[in-house]
Amino acid sequence: MKISDQIILPRLALPFPQQRHAGAEAVAARAQAWADRTRLYAVPEMAERAYRQQCDLFASWVYPLAAEDRLETLSCLDLMMFLDDDHADEGAVRRRPLTESPLLEVVEEPMSSDWRARFRSHLSDWERANAWAARRRARSAPPQHPEEYLPWRRVSSTLCWHFDLVEYAQESELPAEFVSGPRYRALADCAADVIAWTNDLFSAPKELARGERDNLVAVLAHHQSMDLQEAVALTSEWIADRTRQFLSARDSLAEEIRTDPSTAETLLEWTDGLGRWAGGNLGFCLTSARYPHRLAAPEPGSGG
Repeated sequence: MKISDQIILPRLALPFPQQRHAGAEAVAARAQAWADRTRLYAVPEMAERAYRQQCDLFASWVYPLAAEDRLETLSCLDLMMFLDDDHADEGAVRRRPLTESPLLEVVEEPMSSDWRARFRSHLSDWERANAWAARRRARSAPPQHPEEYLPWRRVSSTLCWHFDLVEYAQESELPAEFVSGPRYRALADCAADVIAWTNDLFSAPKELARGERDNLVAVLAHHQSMDLQEAVALTSEWIADRTRQFLSARDSLAEEIRTDPSTAETLLEWTDGLGRWAGGNLGFCLTSARYPHRLAAPEPGSGG
């Protein structure tokens, strides 16, 4: 039996909006024009695959409230991100990796020097995490232990630098003292886990079929002696639990800053931006051909 036939994904119900940007189609067309102009794709088939998978619409899902000019830059950047991801999966080296793109200067131009340093640091961490993963794949290393996998996945998933881009998309930077404090870390880690594990669920059928072991479903199946469907169910439970922790951390933050209107709007809008990212990512996973999947039948009476 094929691995894809062994896995039935649960119907995740995240309490975040699955909202696509109102200008999504127009921005996607401009991103495609940019990709053609810059010869982003080596062969037409690569471009066709990316657009068939709706990679040009991804940013519109996760930054649904961004101004169109900034969303266009983010859409181009995410096209490069998906291409980098595909090359990493195939063990190929990009001629023009995202970390060397002039697009980074466009993103950084309106931001502060502190933000730029943080963003570049997160990009470097991501690049190192994936280089390490490539070496693991080359030697067919066994799945990481969950205690190792979870912090690594937050970095390898691109979410550390994508959460910086929430500030760019919303045109509002976080105060340095908040970024260096425990509230930021708790919120960012919770949201990253929800999103990364959602991606692990949806990518599990194709990743496990090709022997990919850096996936939470594979990690849990290996280390907890489960079959794949049991690991899928546990991953779904973990996502639900981590979502509750995120919402609790958001409520605690709101209570803590309610007497300080000078920062409350910025902090809560960024936090809600992480929630929109999680909801938009789920929307993309459900609609993109990038993640072929089988969903569980809806519960009786659910209307699904």
